[in-house]
Parts: sequence; C-alpha cells; structure tokens
Amino acid sequence: MCPWGMWGSRCQEKCTCQNGAGCSNVDGDCFCTAGWSGENCEQPCAQGRYGSGCKRQCRCKNGGECHHITGRCSCSAGYIGLVCELPCPKGRFGQGCSRTCLPCKNNASCSHVSGECLCAAGWSGRLCDSPCPEGTYGEGCAQQCACANGAYCDPVSGACNCTAGWIGASCETPCTEGRYGPSCLKVCECQNGGSCNHIDGACTCTPGFTGDLCEQSCPSGLFGLGCANPCTCQNGAQCNSVDGQCTCLAGYTGRNCGLSCSEGTYGLNCQETCLCQNGASCNPVNGECTCSRGWRGVSCSEPCPTERFGDGCTKRCKCKNGATCDHVDGTCFCTPGWVGNRCDAQCEAGYFGQNCRHRCR
Repeated sequence: MCPWGMWGSRCQEKCTCQNGAGCSNVDGDCFCTAGWSGENCEQPCAQGRYGSGCKRQCRCKNGGECHHITGRCSCSAGYIGLVCELPCPKGRFGQGCSRTCLPCKNNASCSHVSGECLCAAGWSGRLCDSPCPEGTYGEGCAQQCACANGAYCDPVSGACNCTAGWIGASCETPCTEGRYGPSCLKVCECQNGGSCNHIDGACTCTPGFTGDLCEQSCPSGLFGLGCANPCTCQNGAQCNSVDGQCTCLAGYTGRNCGLSCSEGTYGLNCQETCLCQNGASCNPVNGECTCSRGWRGVSCSEPCPTERFGDGCTKRCKCKNGATCDHVDGTCFCTPGWVGNRCDAQCEAGYFGQNCRHRCR
C-alpha cells in the first residue's frame, strides 16, 4: 500500500486532506476525523452538530455553543452546567458566573447575564436608588403616567393624586355641577343658575344676573353677562332682559329680528310653510300669495282662463283662426294650416298641416 499521505498509480499523488484526516490510497478521497467535514475535511461541523461524520446533535441550551469535535458546551454569559441549563447563582453573573453583582437597592435583583440591577417598580438608576422620573412609573419606569391636570403620579402603581377640582382615575373629570375643591367635597353657593368654578368655587353668573353670588338681576334695558349689553332687537321685536333674545313679530327672524322670513316660509318665527305655487311670491307676514304671470287663485295654482294671459290674467289673447293662447306670455299655438304670430296667415301654396311643415303631394 502507498505510504501515509500518498495515493494513486505508483503512489505518486499527495493527499490534500486536512485536520488529521487520512485519504484513500486508490482515489485520494478523504476520511475525516471527528468534528470535520468537507471534501478536504477543512470545515468544522455545522452549528448544532459534532463528532464523527458530524452526525451527533448538540444538547447545549440557553444559547450555549458545543465543540464541533467533543460536543462539550461553551455556555453563554449568565449560564452554567453540563448543557448550560442553570442560571448563575444569586449575586453572580457573566461568563462562567465569574463576576459579582452590584449592590442593587430597593429590592432590586441582579441580572445573571449582564449584572445590571433590575429595579423594582417605581425605581430607576444604575443601583435602583432613584425614583422614576416624573411622568413615568412601574417596572423599569417604562410606563407613562396617565394623570392629567397637574395630578401627582405614584411612581410604583401609577395611581393619580388629583389636584383641587378634579376627580377620576386619571383626574380627567372636573367636579360635578355644584361641587368644587379638593376631592370635590365643597358645595357651591351661586344663585339664579350661576355656575361655580370647579377648582376654587368662584361664581360665573348666567346672562341677566350679577353679584359675587349672582344674586342681583340686570337693570332694565340691559342683558347678558355682567348686564353690560343693551338690547338690539329690530322691527318692533321684544327683548328678553335675561339673555337678550328677541321675540320677533310675524314675518321676521334672526337674532335681532332683522331678517325677513326665508323664501317659502312666513308667520311667527317663520314656522309656517307658504302654499304659493308656480313661482308666486309669498308675503312673509301672512303668507298671502302674489301670483306670477299667467296664474291666479289663492295659491296661484290655476292658469289664466282661455283668452287671457299675463300678470293678473288681465291681458286678452289676440290669436285667430281657432288658435290657443299661452296663459303666461300670450304666445299663439296655431291650428293646422295657419302660421304667424297671431295665426292669421294661411300656409303657402304646396304646404299644409301643423305649422305648414308638410308638403302637398
């Protein structure tokens, strides 16, 4: 047989196998040693495999890596054990659990992987010796406080301690009407419908009243907040001394009763619907219809009678030879055989029929 490391005819070829592998003396194929693979045994076993032919499955846990030849586990930081199944004992961390944890405070624990202090809820800092920054709470101070309106947020639980005038889980709700102050325990004293500030109880009077407790009415002719506004009603409307609201006469509307009823309405507050038809105008006060040309009747629903047209049906039609007249503008509609504005001309020779459009045959 060929000497070690040689192969082929007359053993003149040199083996290319690596990492202690032998080769066939006939064709030079490599016989890899445990933990190696590839054509020339130049590659270690793929991750997770080891041993002869890389056939064995690694058993390392928690990110540990196994030796491609022996299968022995090299544990990642924070773990020990034959297959890296055990975390570091309390107070130790890092590669091989060789390092000592920092003196974490306020019931914080030490990460067996990185050695950093894992703060209890409500604490932060390298040693967990600082409360959570304002606006945060909970483990790692990772949660955002939901407290509103200047409320204090508990750094541990996130519970809100409301300022005066506010209640609710997030202090988002003002005191109910008639209450004010811390926890909304104080009772308002405002009169005549005045509302009090939910924080300090100061009164805001309704229009028409004044005074510290809204106990005084406005002087005559004035209205509104602080009784500072003069009445501005128009067209004979009456003014409410409390809120300045105008009570309009029939046919008028708007805040100051300065507007006529909109088209199609009339009467008090313009609540009545006009019955006028065919383009007639409606009186905004009493709803009386003024008919447009060619119409008559209470609601202008009747066309002018035959032989009449125009405004108030006062014009007489001038159509001849049996023609009918448009009740609006008096246009003549000729009978067959006649043409012209008044239908007074016969068809030209050779033509006949409606509007003389047909040629005689």
